[in-house]
Amino acid sequence: MIENMFFVPLIHLKVKNWNEKKLRLLDLYSNTIDNIKFTANEIYTDFYKNNFTSLKDVECIFDEEIKEFCSLIDVKSVVLNSWFELARKNSHHTIHNHGALGYSSVCFIKFNSEHHTPTKFISPFLNFLTGETIYYYPNNIEEGSIIFFPSSINHYTDPNISDEERLIISFNLNVK
Repeated sequence: MIENMFFVPLIHLKVKNWNEKKLRLLDLYSNTIDNIKFTANEIYTDFYKNNFTSLKDVECIFDEEIKEFCSLIDVKSVVLNSWFELARKNSHHTIHNHGALGYSSVCFIKFNSEHHTPTKFISPFLNFLTGETIYYYPNNIEEGSIIFFPSSINHYTDPNISDEERLIISFNLNVK
């Protein structure tokens, strides 16, 4: 008998009422633009300003998706912080994680699957046969996709090779 010793869940949902919520997110983004800062790895984000995007707005916009996520893994959660991230041509986000506890989320606001790649995840263990690092790209990512994953999982983005901007909103969740 084969058993899985470890399981790393990634929950991929489609945001309900995407067109309406996208407009609300873009409006929220335009109100945060003064806090967007260029970082060393060429990502534009408001994360480092410690002036997190309005948590109440984020919780309200993603209320249905957060409830569905909680239902799927049988937890309760609260949004701890949130931020936008803009990737222009050649921008990328280096390998990082969001801490040892909880879940993180990425919602793809401006995303063209013909030009952009989604967040890329790195397995916490190596391939048992080859010793190689295991990478995972979520399937079927498009505008309006939202993914939830354990905050401790290392991840990054490949460089945006197009002139078309990629925009996401991300947030961390404390789960109980």
